Amino acid sequence: MLGKNAKGARETFVFRNNGIRKGKWKYLKAKHNVYGYARDTTRKEVEELYDLEADLGETNNLAAQHPKIVAALKALMEKITEGKAGRDNKIQLEVPRFQLDYKNKGPHGGLRQIKATNANSSVVFDVTDKFGIGRGSIRLVAGQWPETVLIRLHLAGLEGFSVSVGNKKLIRRDLNVRMLDAKGIPLEGRYLRKSTGPNTSKRIVGYFEAKVPRANLMDAEKINLNWVDFYRR
Repeated sequence: MLGKNAKGARETFVFRNNGIRKGKWKYLKAKHNVYGYARDTTRKEVEELYDLEADLGETNNLAAQHPKIVAALKALMEKITEGKAGRDNKIQLEVPRFQLDYKNKGPHGGLRQIKATNANSSVVFDVTDKFGIGRGSIRLVAGQWPETVLIRLHLAGLEGFSVSVGNKKLIRRDLNVRMLDAKGIPLEGRYLRKSTGPNTSKRIVGYFEAKVPRANLMDAEKINLNWVDFYRR
């Protein structure tokens, strides 16, 4: 009923719990909000079904004509959301994409960078800042927030750090911040520096890792980061 591709393998895409596409069919919930698309305030909140092979512009809602397809897509989307979809569906969630906003240079020309690395059901955001005080934002522009969202701050000493999601501000105790060496082994202490003499110290290669609770990301489009390095310039 939902169709297969030429090789008989099924591909399914979920749009941030707003809808689902399987083969040529795309279903959208009555109440949905897909980031990047203008919100039509005049539209009725009804379920939508489109045949993308015949109607790529999604102008002809076929939900009323194909109630069985609507029901099948809704059921599959619920299974995927609950993690109960079978292997025969060969589920492929839309790969998350992010827009990273930050100033790439701090005072005195200190280089700053935020880099995203996707891996299966997780994403790691690596933050480096030569100046030591900065902020940035991470906006989800496609897909869903992965199950695990980690922020790794490559600083010598994390004096301050927070993540803001909407009106909620998460601080260190909410983010389970840990100090790790380059191999990901937890370290004791507060700073990634080792004393080499009365007034000298050496940088330990490693980072501070924070885990953003997924419960705070379910409906979030953007998160804001603020950090302060104890050893800032």
